[in-house]
Amino acid sequence: MFPIYVINLKGSDDRLARASEQLANQALTFERIDAVNGRELSVPQKHAVVDLHANRKKFYRPLSDGEIGCYLSHRKCWQRLLDSQYDYALVLEDDFTAIGTIKTAIEATMNNALPVDIIKLCNYQGRERPIKYGQLLSPKQTLVVHDKPLSGCCAYVITRSGAKRMLAHSQKFYRPVDTDIQHTWETGVDVAAIQPYPVVQDNFFDSDIACRGRNKPKAFVLQKQWLALQNWPRTLMARRSLICKLKVQNKVPLSAPATNP
Repeated sequence: MFPIYVINLKGSDDRLARASEQLANQALTFERIDAVNGRELSVPQKHAVVDLHANRKKFYRPLSDGEIGCYLSHRKCWQRLLDSQYDYALVLEDDFTAIGTIKTAIEATMNNALPVDIIKLCNYQGRERPIKYGQLLSPKQTLVVHDKPLSGCCAYVITRSGAKRMLAHSQKFYRPVDTDIQHTWETGVDVAAIQPYPVVQDNFFDSDIACRGRNKPKAFVLQKQWLALQNWPRTLMARRSLICKLKVQNKVPLSAPATNP
């Protein structure tokens, strides 16, 4: 079995109850992770975790309070995994809806010893990206590599090595957590997804975890375009490297859960 962490903001009892009901319907237990409310952080507390200089140079707008709180909440999950004896964990934000069998989907990925440390189980608000590679894991599940890792962090599996690397990378952060995860050449954490997605992002309730205090500052359009152009070749090389590793691994199937040294 594997741990399931559900990020939930204090006072969001209806969301927690709905998440609990969905997981119980699939005979899955979980641990609630108390979400960080970015609006309650003081300015010194924010400066302690956000690299303002890197934010100005490597991102195209300041982070919102909600994005800071969201990143810190996911860091809590990664640390909880490292503090456990498990090789991987499922991280869920509490605005998910299960539309497939979560356990079956996860086991299909982890039992194939894939050289991937984060596997997305959901696309952000139904948005899709072009698929550049697919690998059949079971009669019903396919691992896919998109042209760029999916945005959003509603539902994903992360390995111990992935959690360790993400924590080391984000001791001070300067981008939203899902954007950081897309920069695989910086984090050293390869990212893929499984289809069909067993989870969709829910609009049952008003926005809460990441959106609490989210009001995003205005983007610097020219800087956003320049960063996209600058990062394109790095994204391409990182994707090609992952696909190459998956093709090599696919020739020698293994049965142990996927963990990198």
